[in-house]
Amino acid sequence: MNTNLCGAIGLSLALTSLAQAQGTGIRLRQIATGPGSLTVVASAPGDASRLFVGRMTGVILVLDLSTNTFLPTPFVTLPDGASVNGLLNLVFDPRWEENGYFYASKQGTGAQVTVYRGRVSATDPNVADPASITKVFSRYTAGGQHTGGMLHFGPDGYLYVTSGDQSGNPQQLNTWGGKVFRIDVDGPDNIPGNADDDAFPADDNNNYTVPADNPYVGVANALPEIWAIGLRNPYRATIDPETGTTWIADVGGGSFEEVSLLRPATPGQNFGWPTLEGNSCQSTPANCSALHAVAPLLDYPHTGSALFTGFAIIGGVVYRGNAMPQFRGTYFFADNSQTWIGTMRESNGNRFGLINRRLQMNPTSINSFSCFTLGGNGEIYACTYTGSRVLVIEPSVKRDCNNNGVDDGFEGLPVCLADFDGNCGVEINDLLGFLTAFESGNLNADYDDGSGLGLVDGAVTIEDLLTFLAKFEAGC
Repeated sequence: MNTNLCGAIGLSLALTSLAQAQGTGIRLRQIATGPGSLTVVASAPGDASRLFVGRMTGVILVLDLSTNTFLPTPFVTLPDGASVNGLLNLVFDPRWEENGYFYASKQGTGAQVTVYRGRVSATDPNVADPASITKVFSRYTAGGQHTGGMLHFGPDGYLYVTSGDQSGNPQQLNTWGGKVFRIDVDGPDNIPGNADDDAFPADDNNNYTVPADNPYVGVANALPEIWAIGLRNPYRATIDPETGTTWIADVGGGSFEEVSLLRPATPGQNFGWPTLEGNSCQSTPANCSALHAVAPLLDYPHTGSALFTGFAIIGGVVYRGNAMPQFRGTYFFADNSQTWIGTMRESNGNRFGLINRRLQMNPTSINSFSCFTLGGNGEIYACTYTGSRVLVIEPSVKRDCNNNGVDDGFEGLPVCLADFDGNCGVEINDLLGFLTAFESGNLNADYDDGSGLGLVDGAVTIEDLLTFLAKFEAGC
């Protein structure tokens, strides 16, 4: 940067009283504390007023976001107690607003992992009908911590479920371990809860059908439910609501944690475990090459001086909300054993914008992250196991131009990033505030990654200055 320009900026700023700077800054903020050992936070389609927060024990509570308090009566308590990881995941039927169905996965007292289906009460939207709870998928016994248990609905309407490698060899097609399964939970008529959902009428524990286009249907000695193989413990995963790509956070073995991408409509992907751990070959080069495994988008070591280290990756969501437009398409993730939060993006299989944001987002060093979700408003919420915190990722200063106490972006209202100080106007203080942040390299001045799309990259460069000036001149 030109030293004369720096001096001029410094002089002008010394003479100017500025409002609190926001720019593109974000933070992690605690909004509630749960009753203990939180493992799940989820939102229902179209519902920006509540979060569903689950305890390891299988109790799921409702958090009222207008008051940030828990309702006194649980939404549901799943049967069969809990062991090891307990409650694993909760998702809502894509047609939740029409049919009121939800699905939850849990490791029960016998280490069996079961996917349950339930339905909201006909008389109270804050509780489930206890009589509606049924088993949908109960095929594998984890026997330990490698449970998997991810649930999400794909663009095709099918339910995707993951398992960990303690249920069998991830490279063998006749075992339940280390896989992604793809099942049809509402049958050909797309209505859950009736007879055509169940291809196993003699088995009360399994009530689903197998999509005919699963890759191993009709293959000898192969489980037809399998969609992908080669995972260790895909405990957390998320589907990007815009692209349909699933981001799998696979908890590693002795050396690496990893994030891999499961592409939509791409059956039979192999992620390599245990022959590969991350990008590291654990066998002979010939054996590793023969797998034709999908390389992880990211792997990071357990120890050392790398940008990230940790022992249990916790993904994560791809942001598509409104309050932080500079982060659209960005994947947020954490590690259960660490205090950092990471971000990165992906395009055509290439990773970019990989940033450790601990100092920016988590200066008080909250740890024990256990879950993330996108709220009904598209914004990011998280939870911790130890401390039982429910957290939100949000702009570092609220923009509330209609003065109703809610950040405009959380209501889906336009967000003006040229309003650097968040006072609902574009003024000289915004320019001076930006220049101060820009001169010091503060990430509040991170406005563009060089693409011209207004996406951040964790660096403060001339592209950020040019982007801000263009926004400022345009008035927003």
